[in-house]
Order: sequence, then C-alpha cells, then structure tokens
Amino acid sequence: MVVTSLFFVSPSGTSHADCSNVLNPCSLAAAISLANEIPGGTTIRMLTGTPYEWDNDSPALRISSDMLEFVPVNPRALNGTGPYLEQIEFVCTTPLAIPVFSVLHGKAIFRNMTFRGCDNILYAAEFTDVSMHGVVARDAQVHHACVVHAEGLFLLSWSVFSHLEQDIEEDPDDELNPRSDSFGLVCGHGTKVWLEDSVFEHNVLGVQNDLAFGGAVSCDASLFDAVRVSFINNTMSKRIPGFATAGAIMLATTHVQMFAEWHIRSCIFLDNRVLDLASADGGARTPPRCLGGAVYAFGQNARLRIMDSSFHRNLVSLSGSGVREAEASGGAIYAVVLLFTVQRSDFTYNSALGDDASLARAHGGALSLSVRDTCEIRNCVFFHNSAQASSGDTTDGLVAGGGAIYLERLFTISSSPVTVEQCHFEANFVIGGNSTIEDGGDARGGAL
Repeated sequence: MVVTSLFFVSPSGTSHADCSNVLNPCSLAAAISLANEIPGGTTIRMLTGTPYEWDNDSPALRISSDMLEFVPVNPRALNGTGPYLEQIEFVCTTPLAIPVFSVLHGKAIFRNMTFRGCDNILYAAEFTDVSMHGVVARDAQVHHACVVHAEGLFLLSWSVFSHLEQDIEEDPDDELNPRSDSFGLVCGHGTKVWLEDSVFEHNVLGVQNDLAFGGAVSCDASLFDAVRVSFINNTMSKRIPGFATAGAIMLATTHVQMFAEWHIRSCIFLDNRVLDLASADGGARTPPRCLGGAVYAFGQNARLRIMDSSFHRNLVSLSGSGVREAEASGGAIYAVVLLFTVQRSDFTYNSALGDDASLARAHGGALSLSVRDTCEIRNCVFFHNSAQASSGDTTDGLVAGGGAIYLERLFTISSSPVTVEQCHFEANFVIGGNSTIEDGGDARGGAL
C-alpha cells in the first residue's frame, strides 16, 4: 500500500510552519524538502490567489521523491466562497540561471500552473517520469536552449506555450550546450515524449550561430507522439548563414543506428516559418540551408507517420547568403527517414523560397523527402504549394523541384515502393531561378 502525504504551501509560507493544513502553510522549498525524505507518494497543495514571485535568488527546487504531485487549491473554496480549482501562478522578475523545478529522481506531476516571464521552468534528469497538465508558459525573453528540458519520460497535455522569444548566442562556457546548436521551447531527450491537446503559438526562436537544430519542440526520443496539438505562427529565425530547421517540431536520433517511432496525429500547423536572414558575409562553416517550415525529421532508422493533420502557409525562406549551394527545402515537412507515411492530411499554400540575393535552390513546396524504405502518401490534398529558386548573377539559373512533393533516395537504391494514392493536386507550381548571364534554372515537377 502506497502512503500519500499531504502538504500545504503558500507564497508567504515559511520554513518553520508544519505544512499540515491551509492555516499553517509552509514555503514551497520546505515542502519539497520534506517530500524528498518520505517514501511513497506526496501531494503538495499550493494555495492560489497570490503569485509565487521568482528570481535568481529564489531557492533551488530539487525533487527526488518517489512520486510528487503539485495541485492548486483556492483557500476560498474551503469555506464555499470560491471555485476549488485555479491556476498556480509564477511570476519571474529576472532571467533564471537555474530552472524553477529540477526533477532528479522519481516521478513528478505538475497541474494547472501559469509561468509569466519565466525563461527556465523545468529540468528533468534521465530515468525520471514527468507529466505537465494545464501548464501555461508565456511572455518571456528566453536565454536558454530549452524552457522545459526533459531527459526521461515526458507527457505534456492541455498546455499552452505562447509569446516566448528565444535569443541564443554561441557560448563556449556553457558546458551543457557550448555551441547552442540544438534548442527549442520544449526539449525532449528521453525514452518517450507525448504531447496532447496543447498549443504552441506566436513564439520566436532566434539563434546567432551557423548551426541551429530546433523548433518550438525539439526531440531526440526514440518514441514521439503528438496528438491534437496546434502549432500556430512560430518562427525560427537565424542571423548567421548556415543550417536552420523546423519552425514547429524538430525530430532527430542521437545515434545513426538508433531506431525511432515518431507519430503526428490530428495536429494543426499554421504559419510556421524557418527564416535565414543572414547577410552574404556572415562566414558560414556550411552551405546555408533552411529545412522544414513546420517539421524537420532526421533518422536513418526512424519511422515517421502523419495522420489527419493540416499544414497551411508554412514557409522556408533563405535570403542574403550569396552561397551557390544554398537550399530552401520542405515548406511544410523535411524528412530523412527509413519509412514515411502520411494519410488523410491537407497541405495548402506552403512554400520553399530562395530570394534573389541568396543563390538558393528550392525543393518541395510542401514535402521534401529522402526515404530509405517505404514511402506512402494516401488520401491527401495538395493545393497551391510552391518551390521558387533564386535568380541572380549566376552562370546558370538555380533549380526548383517539386511544387508539392520532392522525393529522392538519399542512402541507397531501393526497390521499396513509393505510393501516392487517392490524392488531389491542384495549383501547385515551381519556378526556376533566372540568370542574367546564361540559361535560366530548371523547374521540375509542378506537383511531384
């Protein structure tokens, strides 16, 4: 039989209170310290009504309990004068060097919390099990690679991440992420990541180095499942030429031989963008590439399955690099995987665009795919997607391919089938780049 302990905390609680009831609440740090010493499960009831103010001088909240659950309680509900369930509110007054919560061991459940101005909310170590339900994170200038960073099992449901602006520079002194290459608002680096019934909207992810692998969600878990999640108007913006991916979701495997199952079901991707705004003299170490306006997936042994989802007005756009091998690819999805399946999904007004200063090729207005094995596209609609290559002072104009879909066999010659079945293609187009010197660039495959 699991014994569950119960503690009450409030913003004005002290370490001297016994936490036993609503009239004698203790501080949050004191309650967590007590919970870490008690075997079994613990519930911490956090009194609402007054925000928990947080800054760099606030105590570190390190959780190592077998099972710890945070639940809001309105003190007025106890005497019948108010609703029982309200949001717990944290207000951060400074950028945070350490997370508000660090889960180092065991299982933790966070319910109905709002974080305003908080750029560093959660770190969960390997082998932990963390769930966040009804969490709102908004209105923050983000100075870290991840707002939520989970290395174990992680579930996010009924949550909103909104109006977060991430601006990361290369930092050689950052031992965990010295190049700041991989980032996102929610980073899942564990065994499995679930996202359910949540919204990521109006977020800007900015990076100032030449490699930026990220998105609103960044994940290298072997199992990933997103169900009924909306990604609306998220922008990944890079100001040094190089490599930029994923306005919404970045999926990758940490090891070449790692097997992975990634599922996206009943999701909405609207107005997500990957933008390379660098100037031509930015000094890139690699040819500039913008990949996957909504989704970027890379795993040689990964299976990516997308069902019942919509992709509308997503964009990859590369401008100003002036490097011949530049590429804008996959206005909605860029995937290099073992198996790719998309069913009953709509792709409308997605674009891969290279402007005239970037010397960029353009591939796959909606989908740009490199698939080792089976590729299946069934019961989908592709309407008014486009791939447009750059024009400029080049010997030959640059190539654009696949107004709707661009597909290649990257790894090996494969006899596995490519199936496009019961799909509707309408008004998709490609435009090859013009040349002021010789021939214009090829425009290959208005649809496929």
